[in-house]
Amino acid sequence: MDDNLSLSDKIKARYVNQYAGVFYDRYICGLWVVAEGIIYDMFDKEKHVLKTKPKINQEEYKYISCDYGTQNPMVFLLWEKGVNETWYATKEYYYSGRKKKVQRTDGQYADDLVEFIGNLNIEYVVIDPSAASFIAELRSRGINVKRARNDVKNGIREVSNMLNKNQLGFLESCKMTINEFAVYVWDSKATDRGEDAPIKENDHCMDAIRYFVNTILINKNKFAWIIGCILGCAFQVLGYALFETILYGFPAAIASIPSNIIQSIVGIVIALVLATALEKSNVFKKLKKV
Repeated sequence: MDDNLSLSDKIKARYVNQYAGVFYDRYICGLWVVAEGIIYDMFDKEKHVLKTKPKINQEEYKYISCDYGTQNPMVFLLWEKGVNETWYATKEYYYSGRKKKVQRTDGQYADDLVEFIGNLNIEYVVIDPSAASFIAELRSRGINVKRARNDVKNGIREVSNMLNKNQLGFLESCKMTINEFAVYVWDSKATDRGEDAPIKENDHCMDAIRYFVNTILINKNKFAWIIGCILGCAFQVLGYALFETILYGFPAAIASIPSNIIQSIVGIVIALVLATALEKSNVFKKLKKV
């Protein structure tokens, strides 16, 4: 990237801050390194773990992310946003039917979740999309559920970026979550096949983190982009109307507003389609490595 003279120092710094771990080596340094070892090697207890709960922004929504399990562990994580714009996992529920040798039903887990929520106003419970029976149970109780975006590779990349920028934090009472950071590793057999995938062990809290980041936080960024497009459209239409009023008079300007609105909407749709296609084709990633 440093060899690309067309990029300003500000743009380079922005790209550098977007990646961490193996993704930094690939997309910033241009090194096609294999994914091996600890996945979140940027996680640092000194930076990311707090002994006491920070000051919370009470105007921001609260969320719970859930990784579903029957014999495997069931995990709930409560997410609250600090006044410093960092999101914190402030409470953890972890139950392993295999270790406890007592398997719980969906109804029992739902009871535990209701107790876990207490008097908190939760916007959504973000849950493993494969947990159809548990989702149905929660909805029957009037709990707002959102199916998680289960994109593993991109989810890991987004969590890595947020850890690198200190935008995620964890109370030390979330013991199982903190423990999993040290044992959540890349699958060497998948690497031999040319794939990036984690070992499907010691990953239940890690999955819950990924569900929250990939479903709520990344979608918030996309929502901001949509709002920006709408505002841009409004300013464009008003600008055209003002200009046409000066040139052709007020009636002509009013008459042109519907066509200008259609033009702006078509432009937004085309931009969205092209951006999505380019993202899926990895063009953006290749450009960032130049």
